[in-house]
Amino acid sequence: MGSEYYRSLSSEDKTRYNEKLTLNDGTQLEDPYAIECEWTDDITKLPNICWSGVTKYLIETPSAYTKEAVKAYKSLDGYEFFREGHVQDCYYHDTASKSFCFIKSKVHLFI
Repeated sequence: MGSEYYRSLSSEDKTRYNEKLTLNDGTQLEDPYAIECEWTDDITKLPNICWSGVTKYLIETPSAYTKEAVKAYKSLDGYEFFREGHVQDCYYHDTASKSFCFIKSKVHLFI
């Protein structure tokens, strides 16, 4: 891992970050913060995502989110940013495994 974001993490957070990017078969996904090109804003490439899939991912992978926090998702900052229209400019990047992709967006905060 070589991104500036990764280098800024604590040792414990680096371990959790590496675990998130390691598939069950041991395949290591690339650090999404180190990807500078090959992102597309073509929304037709985005996979179908349902709330239950997001919940399962947040609870079953190494994460700061607990089952209780996900149940109270309306209190999470990310949900509020989305609801208030701050989440924009969604981008997609395919991974070498083709079973996973990375999605990122810009969050515009208006103060």
